[in-house]
Amino acid sequence: MPDARSSETPFSGNAAEYLSADLVARRFNPLVRAARYIAAFALSAFGFGGESALPGFELVVIRLDTGAEVLRIAVGQFEEATHVLANVRDDLSRLTVEQFVREWRHIDA
Repeated sequence: MPDARSSETPFSGNAAEYLSADLVARRFNPLVRAARYIAAFALSAFGFGGESALPGFELVVIRLDTGAEVLRIAVGQFEEATHVLANVRDDLSRLTVEQFVREWRHIDA
């Protein structure tokens, strides 16, 4: 709890001091994961693309001090996922924790 005489909040400074963002493979049970790969292969074989059927990635933001998950959102395939990760890391470096959480929670809804 912050000192009543201090104007500092527990998370003063930019969010990158307290939070970290990374990409992880989407969590599916093995049967669903296999079905998605088969669907992607079948769609590709018939010329429909198929990348959207692949499992893809999730962006996970955690607290550095506890490792607790703050945010988890599906972010698509590798190219899209890396673009979103770059945006999140940029926001972490320029926003406070409160601003970051407020801004990114709206996207997850």
